[in-house]
Amino acid sequence: MLYMPLSPRNDPDMMVAICTAVFDWDVLLQGHVSPSVEGLEAVLSSTFQTFTFSIEGGQVLLKGEGDLHSSHFSSYGRSFSLVQGDHLSLQYDLTIYPTSTYGVRESTLYPAYGCGLSIMVILITSFVVFYFD
Repeated sequence: MLYMPLSPRNDPDMMVAICTAVFDWDVLLQGHVSPSVEGLEAVLSSTFQTFTFSIEGGQVLLKGEGDLHSSHFSSYGRSFSLVQGDHLSLQYDLTIYPTSTYGVRESTLYPAYGCGLSIMVILITSFVVFYFD
């Protein structure tokens, strides 16, 4: 649920009405997640509530109410504001955390192969220079 206070232009500290929108955060976030994204947790927080979502295979699923992300990955979190209003408005922040499955699909041995090939080229070149010198 999203709350935005309405105030007159000449008196921004006076609230005359509240505009309310009801929607599912997981449906809203679903449209902004690539199908290839896996192993992330999103924590959506406002002044009054916090929800945790799991992102697996591009699907955003509600994990539960509260900050349920693994504390092991807290230092890797990246936060940004979703809705920013004036001082009367609620602010909604989204923090993205990796999980233990994040990046597993992308890990390969190509860097090790490249390193081994580079060492072989240096050794063969050194051998050729010393042999014909």
